[in-house]
Amino acid sequence: DTCDKGTCNHEPILRCCNLDAECDDQNVCTTDNCTGPGGTCVHKQVANCCNLNSDCDDHDPCTADKCTGAGGMCTHDPVGAGCCRADRDCDDGNACTTDRCNGGSTCEHTPLANCYCVTDDQCPSGQRCTEHSCSLGGDGGVGGPVEGYASGEGAFGGCTVGGHASRRSSSGATLLGLALLALLARRRIRR
Repeated sequence: DTCDKGTCNHEPILRCCNLDAECDDQNVCTTDNCTGPGGTCVHKQVANCCNLNSDCDDHDPCTADKCTGAGGMCTHDPVGAGCCRADRDCDDGNACTTDRCNGGSTCEHTPLANCYCVTDDQCPSGQRCTEHSCSLGGDGGVGGPVEGYASGEGAFGGCTVGGHASRRSSSGATLLGLALLALLARRRIRR
């Protein structure tokens, strides 16, 4: 308060208040209080209250954040299957893929190079799966891809059985070979 040539002047002090009513910020999501006569206004956020969708961001890529309206409440609905927050959310149970959560919050399953099998039943008859490769007799055999078992042909996406024809043809060749050996053995006995 000042006196200027016999006239009193009352200049408001910025951010000063005497009553709560002087602190209304027109935001229904805040409680507006004055700390007392000659005090200051305090605007405390009302929990879970929102005016816009942007007020509801929970920083979770796997939820759709919405506000029900001015002075409303936030909702955080799951965006659906396939969304991920970290690589561990993407484990597909396949030892022959690298599982990664990309920046778009979706899972990627990249086939590993030289990974052709996980179990013996994914190899042709008589071969074993050793260190993700089919080989004759298991240890020390020749490993690698087998016809019909190449990348992308099976449920394991690069590591599993793609065609049963290869297994049948391998078994057929084995039987044919045994039949020929038996025939040769008979001829030798007759001589």
